[in-house]
Amino acid sequence: MVGSLVLNECIEDRGIDRIYVYGRKAVPVVDPVEEFGLEKRPRKGWEPRFQQFVSGNFEKFPKELRKRLREVEVVYFCLGAYTGQHESEVFEQITVSYPLALARALQQAGATPTFVLLSGAGAKRSGHSMYEFARYKGRAERELLKLFPESFVAVRPGYIYPTYPREEPNKNYERMKRWYPALKAVFPKASITSQELALVLQWVGMNKESHSLGNALENKELLALIKKHHLRKE
Repeated sequence: MVGSLVLNECIEDRGIDRIYVYGRKAVPVVDPVEEFGLEKRPRKGWEPRFQQFVSGNFEKFPKELRKRLREVEVVYFCLGAYTGQHESEVFEQITVSYPLALARALQQAGATPTFVLLSGAGAKRSGHSMYEFARYKGRAERELLKLFPESFVAVRPGYIYPTYPREEPNKNYERMKRWYPALKAVFPKASITSQELALVLQWVGMNKESHSLGNALENKELLALIKKHHLRKE
């Protein structure tokens, strides 16, 4: 969901000349409101700036995409998996191998992009954690920082409250969604909505000012950026 919302923000940003989308399956070229089953309205302004590449094997990049990698100035890596959704080996591949494969391909192509990784609260770059999510996200951050030491940013949201309806992946997410109003009141800096996250993710990639904030932005820092730069959807 967040990736689709970030895509929409990029399409609406007329300062972006080209938008390349890559994944294991095609994304619908429609407004997220339509995609999530609410209203029916076309996504505007996507042609001719938008080009999509698809590969069933994420680490096997299509030839046409490789030709474009040198042009890339900003990467938003939002592909991920929920904890418990896959076996450990697959979860590690999606969380660690995929972003590193893309980063290395970019480097080989001579690109020097700002690389924004959608990570998560609790990521441990030391690799020491009882939680797979924390270990794998931390390792991905650590290795990406080595590849792009001056232009890597890990965005670490807390609980992401879905702005649009979605099927919750497990009972814990169902409970969090029900309890969100109370949790937000008691812990105002521990969560963020998916729309807010998309807005601040896109801002981080497009503004060099974000580089001075450090290479890891926690949830409270994301909320502070939203407030400071008035990143709100009308």
